[in-house]
Amino acid sequence: MTSELAHGIAGTREQNFVRLLPPRNSTFDDESLIAVANQMDIPDVPKDGPDPEENLYVPAGYTYLGQFVDHDLTFDTTSTLNPDDSALPTNLRTPTLDLDNVYGSGPADQPYMYDDDGATLRFGKTVDNPTKDDVLRVPAVHDTNGHLIAEGRAIIGDKRNDENSIVVQIQLAMIKFHNKVVATLKQNGVSGDALFASARNEVRWTYQRMLVEDYLRRIVEATVYDAFVSDWEERGDGAYILYTPELRTNIPLEFAGAAYRFGHSMVRVGYRLNEQTALPIFLPAGESVSSLTGFQPLPGAHVIDDWGRFFPVTSRPELEPGKHPPKNVGTSPALATDQKNTFVRLQFAYKIDLNLTGPLDDLPARISGFDDGPASGIKGQAMPALSLLNLRRGNKFALPSGQTVAKALGVESQTVTRAGLKVRSAAQGDGMWMFVDMASFLDQTPLWLFVLAEAQRKIVDKWADPGGNNGKDVAEIAFFSEGEGALTQLGPVGGRLVLETLFGVLDADPRSFRNAAPSTWKPLVLANTNDALTFSHILTWTGLTLTDGFGK
Repeated sequence: MTSELAHGIAGTREQNFVRLLPPRNSTFDDESLIAVANQMDIPDVPKDGPDPEENLYVPAGYTYLGQFVDHDLTFDTTSTLNPDDSALPTNLRTPTLDLDNVYGSGPADQPYMYDDDGATLRFGKTVDNPTKDDVLRVPAVHDTNGHLIAEGRAIIGDKRNDENSIVVQIQLAMIKFHNKVVATLKQNGVSGDALFASARNEVRWTYQRMLVEDYLRRIVEATVYDAFVSDWEERGDGAYILYTPELRTNIPLEFAGAAYRFGHSMVRVGYRLNEQTALPIFLPAGESVSSLTGFQPLPGAHVIDDWGRFFPVTSRPELEPGKHPPKNVGTSPALATDQKNTFVRLQFAYKIDLNLTGPLDDLPARISGFDDGPASGIKGQAMPALSLLNLRRGNKFALPSGQTVAKALGVESQTVTRAGLKVRSAAQGDGMWMFVDMASFLDQTPLWLFVLAEAQRKIVDKWADPGGNNGKDVAEIAFFSEGEGALTQLGPVGGRLVLETLFGVLDADPRSFRNAAPSTWKPLVLANTNDALTFSHILTWTGLTLTDGFGK
């Protein structure tokens, strides 16, 4: 079997991220970063029904699918956000969409992750309910009072995919998808080493094509997506402005340190997982029972009973990739742990904008210290708010400003202007909001902030239009619940950075579906259809429950 060392698990192969543009020669002032980070925190309470923070382009599951993709591409273990630490980030992941976060280094090197056939991935059961599934774990140990003393860490290709109760179930769904492919190939007579290799190819290629046809279409504006893809289809490598072939030895720092962190703004306050359980994503103490914090055994009560709560059925035209319903529908009960909801409701991600939900302003230590080094204070500011961690990361990595990237892409006239660099803030009056200037960053804006401001620019433009918000200085909740007020996607800078990176790694990988799949290959999950390949196709074909959760 071919060695996986060049195409697999994290190990000792630290490589520098690449830069698309020269490093910024000055840093942004810490006090200004703290001020805008404080502005970005938006109070909210979890809801089971329509929420004005929701983004109707993106069902909630894509937030965690995006996290899963990030863990497939990057893993920095050498740098911290301590300003006294001079270490620069390095990447222990292969710069490819190869699912090394699922397969590890393969059955030859990590046989404990696989069954005796050398192809089927193992998974386990929840410790408190043996009828429900969890990823494979080191056994948890409790003391005589029932307190957890050995945490039962996940035995998976990337331990970060155990960070919360949703992403770990995305991981489990991909494991089950692989196993269904293995079973199908066995029925077709495939065996021996060819069984694992063939199954892995099918899973990788399906996953890669799904990202192109589903995920990217949902998060990137259609005009940006279509223009790049049309040019790419015509000119190939000539379509790339920044991530050109000679740079594809690793992932761009501008992508990893800023542009791809747009997903943090999509995190909801809380989620309903099943009829009985609805919980906040994080609590400061990080308990798994009362929040969805991970890095410990998945409680049986956290098992997602129906993926229709997170991903749309494939039969709804208004929920196809890149499309959206005109408004949110459904009842609006408060989300509570003691409330049972017998209906399945599709939850949407929060808007891609300059606001992060409350729990991300006070991350539990289990999360904040896991991948970002020690959470140290700065100028009296308590840490760690995720917004400040991201802004300090951009400073530490000397990332170019958003305006610099816009100029390099030649899109200054199409992207966010000084007037659009605003943060939404609570106004006087219950449920009232207004947009205020990011006063310190109107001419030079940290790249992460610029990407988020660009994504929300149509909402800001509508609010600023005398006719768009009835000429008011503040906006009511209804303003954000339908039409343009409920829609955000990555624009010409953020969307282009994400498109060039994901398309670029597929082009550079000789084993990607672009370069290795036979011309006659058709994903098993599409059966006899010619639909765009979505994650919902993968879930349904695997045999997981996914019912229509929209309009309930």
